Amino acid sequence: MTEKSQLLDLLARWEAARDAGEPVSPEQLCANCPELLPAVRSALNRLHSSHCTDSVSSPGRFDTRTFEFSAQPVDLSAEGAYTVGQNVAGFRLLRKIGEGGFGQVFEAEDPVLKRPVAIKFLLPQAHTRPGIREQFLAEARSMAAIQHDHVVPIFQVGQVDANLFLVMP
Repeated sequence: MTEKSQLLDLLARWEAARDAGEPVSPEQLCANCPELLPAVRSALNRLHSSHCTDSVSSPGRFDTRTFEFSAQPVDLSAEGAYTVGQNVAGFRLLRKIGEGGFGQVFEAEDPVLKRPVAIKFLLPQAHTRPGIREQFLAEARSMAAIQHDHVVPIFQVGQVDANLFLVMP
């Protein structure tokens, strides 16, 4: 397991324990991997300081429900939502890097900052899977919370029509 996947797994375990009402400390999470303790502490500190809470949450508790995109209907008949050459959310799609059952990734250009970026879009078919939007946003938050050489930073999370996307280097 890579260090990035270990960190993401630890953050997911922390969130699941918190949601179950059985919070765990960073030290408990990292009992089997103490070398990751500084990165986990840093990620949890950023999660606590960068996200607000709502009235359902305990004070100071991170709540994934506070950041919501509209859940508009998605055209499930579309085979692939985007193609090379399109301008999407202010980015020009230059070439397709890859595609899986979950999404498409394109190399694109940020015309304002004049830099290449990668954009990951959810495929329209992925929206039939329960909880997929929440999972996509949780992945973005987890990646954004970790600052490490082996974790890709997230520049932006957005929505075009009903499709979510991540922008990264």
